[in-house]
Amino acid sequence: MGTNYLFHRYYLVMKSSAEQLFSVLFDLSFSYHLSIFYIIHLWEAVAFYSSTVLQLLVLTLQ
Repeated sequence: MGTNYLFHRYYLVMKSSAEQLFSVLFDLSFSYHLSIFYIIHLWEAVAFYSSTVLQLLVLTLQ
């Protein structure tokens, strides 16, 4: 139960963080006329970071 609870909490935190970040990036793209490719690269960096944190969490729990 503990592991499932931790994963669920992690998922909720990452989901809300991703939604907030996406809205911020979306606002930035309109405010500063950033290219969509720049936004996509930022999004990829965030996805890489979140998957790395998840892998570390899995290794810690093993």
